[in-house]
Amino acid sequence: MDAQPRVPAVDPARFAEAVRFALAAHGDQRRKGSPVPYVTHPVAVAGILAQYGYPEPVVLAAVLHDVLEDTAVTAPEIEERFGRRVLDLVEAVTEVKVRDGRPVPWEERKAEQLQHLRDTGDLEAVGLKAADVLNNVASIVRDLRVHGPSTWSRFRRGPAHQLQYYRILSDTVGDRLGSHPLARELQEQVELLHLEAARAAGGAAPP
Repeated sequence: MDAQPRVPAVDPARFAEAVRFALAAHGDQRRKGSPVPYVTHPVAVAGILAQYGYPEPVVLAAVLHDVLEDTAVTAPEIEERFGRRVLDLVEAVTEVKVRDGRPVPWEERKAEQLQHLRDTGDLEAVGLKAADVLNNVASIVRDLRVHGPSTWSRFRRGPAHQLQYYRILSDTVGDRLGSHPLARELQEQVELLHLEAARAAGGAAPP
């Protein structure tokens, strides 16, 4: 199914409020294995979605999309400040990292996210996840160009698992969003990631 969102305006004051909230929540967190402030990631994801014309709740949810997963912020706080729709979107892309007091394995978390993408009727949530992964993949591409294969040491799983996950996810997004340009850009960036991984390794990237 194609999903071609209209191009509504995003209130700058509301956007600034979400950025301030995310800054306070993420504090001095950094991107994996780097000195880059973590909050640059959700702001970049919001920029992608705004440029593709997603409505304000989706853009605000992008700024906040990791606060439930990685900070002490609670669901009621998000709903009170930004509304139920923003909370629903944030929850849709939040991975459950601990269940019954035990860490959830990486493979299980990723499988749950992929299944949710396949099952959800909320295509805006699919777009949010696509933009999140698009920014992550683009960051890995840049890191591979600068740091080479050592980039993979920052992650819980090596390149074979990472590349396979991103390929399956981009295919799933393509199935859900059809010809939407966000889906096409994600697929292109994932293919670029495979090429850069092969170049950095001096051989062929895992399929």
